Amino acid sequence: MLPNVNLVANENFTVSAFQQKLANGSEFISPGAPFNNANAGVQLSWTLFDGRRMHITKNRLEQTEVLGQLNLQNAVQSTIANVLVAYYEIVRGAMQERALAEVILLNEERLRIAEARLAAGFAAPVGVALAWMGWQGALPGYWQQVWVWGAGYSRETMFVQPWLEGARRGGGGN
Repeated sequence: MLPNVNLVANENFTVSAFQQKLANGSEFISPGAPFNNANAGVQLSWTLFDGRRMHITKNRLEQTEVLGQLNLQNAVQSTIANVLVAYYEIVRGAMQERALAEVILLNEERLRIAEARLAAGFAAPVGVALAWMGWQGALPGYWQQVWVWGAGYSRETMFVQPWLEGARRGGGGN
């Protein structure tokens, strides 16, 4: 901290008229007595020790900066983790959909074979009914997975790229 120097000077000039009677009977009368009073002073103010306030404030600012950096790093890591989880959820959904599609194809093949065996007289109609039920039973699971995967993909896309989804819906470029 720099020193603070104050210089003060003033002058007071008065003219007074007075009349004075003393106890011994003498009397003084002055119609215009001048009085002149001058003062001057110098003041130096310099803080030699401020209670380490400047160092405490500096340390507080440094700690706030470090905390801000940690919060930013945490936000970046959380965003990256959320993007990775969303990506792997989309990949898992796509793989699940492909597996269920393969199950449907296998059940269709099983139904075709059962129908061919029935037509050739090698099997009973129960085999065809079981193959048909297997094929029909796989369809709802497949379509449910398609719907869940599509909803998850849409949700994750909106999380990862909300501006793109907003543009697709007509509200993003404003």
